[in-house]
Amino acid sequence: MILVLKNMNSNTNNNNNSITLLSAAKPPSESYSTTVAGVSFPSNTTRCSNSSSSSQYSASMKTNAASVEIRAPTSSAPSVSESEPISPGVATRWRELHGSNYWKGLLDPLDADLRSELIRYGEFSQVTYDSFDHDNHSMFYGSNRYRKDKLFEKVKHLNTGYEVTHYIYATADLSMPKLLNLCTAPEAWSRNSNWMGYVAVCTDEEKIKQLGRRDILIAWRGTIMGTEWAANVQIKLVPSGIDSRPSYNLTTAALRVEMGFLNLYTSKNSETRYNKTSARQQVLTELKRLIQKYKGEELSITITGHSLGSALATLNAYDIAQSGFNRITDPAAAGAENNNSDEDWNDSCPIPENWGDKTADPVRPDKEATIPIAVMSFAGPRVGNNAFCDQLNALGVKVLRVVNVNDIVPQVPGILFPPQLSFINKIIDFLPFTYSHAGVQLLVNNFDSPYLDPKRCNILNCHNLEGYLHVVSGHQGSDGLGKKQQKNSSPSFTSPPSRDIALVNKSSNFLKDGHFVPDSWWQVENKGLVYQVSDGKWIQQTRDAGDVPVPPVSHKKPT
Repeated sequence: MILVLKNMNSNTNNNNNSITLLSAAKPPSESYSTTVAGVSFPSNTTRCSNSSSSSQYSASMKTNAASVEIRAPTSSAPSVSESEPISPGVATRWRELHGSNYWKGLLDPLDADLRSELIRYGEFSQVTYDSFDHDNHSMFYGSNRYRKDKLFEKVKHLNTGYEVTHYIYATADLSMPKLLNLCTAPEAWSRNSNWMGYVAVCTDEEKIKQLGRRDILIAWRGTIMGTEWAANVQIKLVPSGIDSRPSYNLTTAALRVEMGFLNLYTSKNSETRYNKTSARQQVLTELKRLIQKYKGEELSITITGHSLGSALATLNAYDIAQSGFNRITDPAAAGAENNNSDEDWNDSCPIPENWGDKTADPVRPDKEATIPIAVMSFAGPRVGNNAFCDQLNALGVKVLRVVNVNDIVPQVPGILFPPQLSFINKIIDFLPFTYSHAGVQLLVNNFDSPYLDPKRCNILNCHNLEGYLHVVSGHQGSDGLGKKQQKNSSPSFTSPPSRDIALVNKSSNFLKDGHFVPDSWWQVENKGLVYQVSDGKWIQQTRDAGDVPVPPVSHKKPT
């Protein structure tokens, strides 16, 4: 229930105020009473007589001091949120929106269909935060709270048309100080692994029509756990292995990527059931299975992530393209009679054991088609050097990076200079030992939004994913970039934005106080504690058997 007080008359001789009380949904037949400022409201409320407003009923009473109105929607009001709908233009434009022309002409002003797609994939990325168990008192600290088939339902991300098919787990072999230990509960689900994301595929036939193809989605989670922070602070560029088949004539001797990101993506640990195989091997195995399952259909691969998830998404996209898993063999052109059989396909394109191992696929690129790969990333750090970025582009991977100009994370790893010396970055970006950004950049500015408090523009809020999605939902173009917020909304920002502004404060306090949305409101009830009636104690809630983390399953061959 929301209480709003408004002074209707500043005249000192007339002290009338208006009090509006917005109530949660109640059926008209339900009796209830409410007391405001000492005024009791009886249960015999009066339905609105206007038939067009039959979804509401109200009661009002006037006193010498106030006019009070109570309004509540009926029980027919939706009780759960829906995912970003697919824009009507996507079916015919999906390749353009997927970056086939490097998003030329779509960013300034921001194309409406592209805005919708960015929000839709950003919401898939937000799911990784909303479902993650980050309570260090929990025995499941570092895991996903929910099983795959209930994931979207549990976080109120409904009507997506996608089915989650695989959970990704990651570990790291970095030397960890005691401060960064993982779950320490006596019965910890794992002391070495973290849940890191998921693989999903569009299975709803109507959504497939709206998308114009069947989309395979890979979502990587951003930085929350200690191992990932340790990975983030590693700033050493290390050589990256690549697919070096001579028929591709690639020049890659100078290619380098960030050590910590690569470590998290490729590490495995025999001491944990969840990472007998690396995150990399898990994703490639599942992707291979899905491509084989839906062979003959028009497919796309879309990878999304925020913060560290953006870096892992970029590595993943490079790896898929470099290893050849998005190449579809034409059996006739390749001279293989039965190349589409499960056995032949499975044997001809094995998953490389290590990052950079060659695949055994002998097919030349002129005999193949490719499944387009696009990365939709938010607040991503730099991943590799110029050679890495050039190679990513040569492989046909399209990367669209959404960057808040006030967010420091996209500026690292690397050397930070004050604004007056920013021109130096343009010089050192071309040096082989420095980090560079991949793909195309969409710049946004949180100062453009009249809903966000500029005094709260700190490192965490400016980096927050829901804050990003809010700004994208209202962003129109570059008019407001670099400008301070004005009292009225910037011409480069649509007000009100298309997304519910309450979502901004899911895990932040970025909204202005006047919107009456509590800080960091997305949390488990009672922080996971439940009251045990038998002995009158509060205890950690046990999970349903289906929500207990399950180790990844290896598919011997696609089905």
